[in-house]
Amino acid sequence: VTTVVRTLAVTAAQPAYELWPGPIRYDASDAATLTLSGSSVTAVANKRAGSGNLAAAGSSAPTNITRVAAARNGRDVIRYGRDMTGLGVTASLVAGASAAASTMWRGADFPFTAIVAYMPTDANTGFIFFAGEATGNSLDGTSLIRRTSTASSVRKVQAGTPLDANFGTGQAANVPRVVAIRHTGTTVTIWDNSTTPIISNAAHDSATAPDATTQFRLFASLSGSTPTDMAGTTCNMDFYEIVAVNGLRDPADIQQAMIDLAAKWGITLS
Repeated sequence: VTTVVRTLAVTAAQPAYELWPGPIRYDASDAATLTLSGSSVTAVANKRAGSGNLAAAGSSAPTNITRVAAARNGRDVIRYGRDMTGLGVTASLVAGASAAASTMWRGADFPFTAIVAYMPTDANTGFIFFAGEATGNSLDGTSLIRRTSTASSVRKVQAGTPLDANFGTGQAANVPRVVAIRHTGTTVTIWDNSTTPIISNAAHDSATAPDATTQFRLFASLSGSTPTDMAGTTCNMDFYEIVAVNGLRDPADIQQAMIDLAAKWGITLS
């Protein structure tokens, strides 16, 4: 009698958020998507094919944007160090103006879903991601802003409409986070390190529809009269991953994506 023993390999199922239909997924832990000059990050490929890669821009780029190996849960991260000189244009990672990563944000009261994993590493205010346009001295755009003494927001409009949807009283330094935003076009729901929303279907302020100057970027915002002007990002942070779609995902899908991202990056959700 011959006994044949077969060992079956068990492959973990691919997280569903990795299959969402784009157009944004940037993952600092995927070395194949990073272009480096020494430890400096000069470009990040979008894992959504044809949707727009990021390139380093700004007077301090790429020296203030670096890869740090195995910094979080054994995975590489992209570390942003703010420009301490306070001069000129600060560093950021920017998608092309015509790329889907930038154009998905254009339109007034547009629906979108975005989830970002990151860790602020000091007590300052900063832009984790931003997509917007500069029109004169006003700025319309969609952003996730980390604040300490005031609050965080989904949309910031300078010299115009107030912050769109405030939440929390700031995010502590050196605490890794998964933050999700579900923007229906008229309301906003926000999850912050928890599968229970801290803001549910809150009405938001309307804003002028961004035009063709809108660009998606990590770490900085546009500010002033031209797309080349950017406000200083004063929050040091480690960036892990972001996924965004130009449409709505069900809350259950968002919660599962947060769980998957938290497991991947070793983040505790409440």
